Amino acid sequence: MKRKVLLGQWNLWATPLMGLLFLLYLFFISPLSALATWTLLGAWVIWSSYSIYSNTYQAPTFSMGFRVGFATTRILSSPIKALRSIVTPSYFFLGKKTGNYFRFAIVKFFWLPLMLEFFFNNRTLVLRNWLLIQDLNFSEIHLPEWNNVLYPFLISLLFFIDTSVFLFGYLFEAKFLKNTLRSVDHTWYGWAFALVCYQPFINYVAPYLSWHASEYPIWDNELITAVCRLVMVLLIAVYAAASVCLWTKASNMTNRGIVQSGVYAWMRHPAYASKTLFWLVGSFPAILYNPALIIPAIAWTGIYIARALTEEKHLMQDKDYRAYCEKVKYRFLPGIW
Repeated sequence: MKRKVLLGQWNLWATPLMGLLFLLYLFFISPLSALATWTLLGAWVIWSSYSIYSNTYQAPTFSMGFRVGFATTRILSSPIKALRSIVTPSYFFLGKKTGNYFRFAIVKFFWLPLMLEFFFNNRTLVLRNWLLIQDLNFSEIHLPEWNNVLYPFLISLLFFIDTSVFLFGYLFEAKFLKNTLRSVDHTWYGWAFALVCYQPFINYVAPYLSWHASEYPIWDNELITAVCRLVMVLLIAVYAAASVCLWTKASNMTNRGIVQSGVYAWMRHPAYASKTLFWLVGSFPAILYNPALIIPAIAWTGIYIARALTEEKHLMQDKDYRAYCEKVKYRFLPGIW
């Protein structure tokens, strides 16, 4: 009984404790502006308050208790007994639902600060490019205006929409938002393919797989540059549309409910497909200049395909997703693959 009371207290305070870890991360590891920090603090207080309410007056968040706390106390109090308990590893076993929330806390710890940084960086770019657009005469839009003013604004706006949706998804979850957690990928390869696409892990891979892809590719011909950038806007629009379709369910490595509408009615991985094609189109000028760059381009394409496939393997555990796959046959390109 005492053990259950102790674990119940861990249930109650697990979420705000993770919020404190996020703040320590911001202050000492990846400091952001004061506005970003206070935005995180305010949003996390709201999220934590709702979680505590849910734990106290509704169904408990963790199904089998926060066993990590109990395992730690055993190790500190009696290392010999802790070693013997390996024979009966239930002391160290995270229940299925508990394990999912524990992994989700790790997901938030890694991706939430990144999303905050992306959010404010994209916001700055949108405002800066908006000032340039106000000086345009829209009755006389030519290629230079499209390439140098409209295109940068649209790209920054679409990325801002994407990061805004994911930031909200990481900060808030509740039954009325229809984004309560179902599961988190527990495989090492699922985590590996996801993490390698982000800082700081991408820094260890980039020297060997330098793609030279650019958001602002430049060709010798201004018309070709304009057409190339138009294609890239359309691709990143699909990418942003995929995030909007996920809405409150948006987050990496997780299943928070299956989305079947919008671009997801055409293909199962619209975000990965459109973003990979976006970077490929952006890398064409560099590849033409140095054909050897086709090798890292193929490698990174393979990484994103592997990331999509490992994500799909995780989601296949959900009967709703299996039914969705029966309905939507194509993964990346409608009618092709």
